[in-house]
Amino acid sequence: MSVFGWLGRSLSGAAARRQEASGDHIADVRDMVAPPAPGGVRLGERVLRVGSRGPDVGWVQQRLAVLPVDGVYGPLTAAAVATWQREHGRVLADGVVGPATWRALDVPTVAAPVFTPPLATGDFAERVTRMLRAASCWDAEAWAAVLAPRMEAAGLTAPNRATMFLANISHETGGLRVLLESLYYTPQRMTEVWPSRFPTVEEARPYARAPERLAERVYGGRMGNRLPGDGWRFRGRGCMQTTGRANYEALARVTGARLDALTADESPLLQREGAADSALLCWVQAGCNAAADSGQTERVRRIINGGTIGLDDVVALERGLRGVWWSPAPWP
Repeated sequence: MSVFGWLGRSLSGAAARRQEASGDHIADVRDMVAPPAPGGVRLGERVLRVGSRGPDVGWVQQRLAVLPVDGVYGPLTAAAVATWQREHGRVLADGVVGPATWRALDVPTVAAPVFTPPLATGDFAERVTRMLRAASCWDAEAWAAVLAPRMEAAGLTAPNRATMFLANISHETGGLRVLLESLYYTPQRMTEVWPSRFPTVEEARPYARAPERLAERVYGGRMGNRLPGDGWRFRGRGCMQTTGRANYEALARVTGARLDALTADESPLLQREGAADSALLCWVQAGCNAAADSGQTERVRRIINGGTIGLDDVVALERGLRGVWWSPAPWP
């Protein structure tokens, strides 16, 4: 479960202030259409997207069995490219043939520049909504209405920051469905979540479907937990599953909330606003923005989780969210 290294720190005013958005704009449809290919164009020499024309487009169409093979990069070709990219798995499924896709198509010499597509919307909340839908999050519109303004205020408007944050909270909460850790596990699942504590199924069996007993076993005596029952009382809550007395005490100090209120049945961490606020506070305080800026997905996961449990799922979620981020918004 989540472990944060922000004990005793306070949220700085600079981190809490909204940071300037980076390059968001309303795209003109003309920006999304490429000119025809110049004469004598070679494979891998340019980026292909809707509106491109030339023999290199025909080569891609033939390679992906797009009919007719007419050298015109239209919506059908873009859809076929996106499908191939998605099935290939190692390139972004954006329907654009850029340098990574040329290489994946086994073109030996690639000179095409990296393509940054124009955004089709400047509405950050709408983009967050689309990303939450793509991650199969529950009640995406309502969650986006809460998360988007808070992410903007905390400076999470750049793609790395936004996609890594949403990928991690989606993983931690099962698609924003579970804000309170249940600790109701089977023996097999315990060996996967806490392999160092339960190396075998037999060792896990006494704690199966016994949440309070399991909480004391895995959380007792650590993360600031010092009294009997602390493991259960300070189990994971909120979008980032804040866990452990030390982290709850730090959260209480920074927010001014009472410790008993944070662990009550009506805890603000179990409401959308409080769950989002606590997650973003942890994210900023723990230095996740800097790790995200440098593309360190594993580092971010270690900060949040204390290890790499769930990393594969987070990586897959992040890849999907990044595709949505760079995809044009659907036409109204």
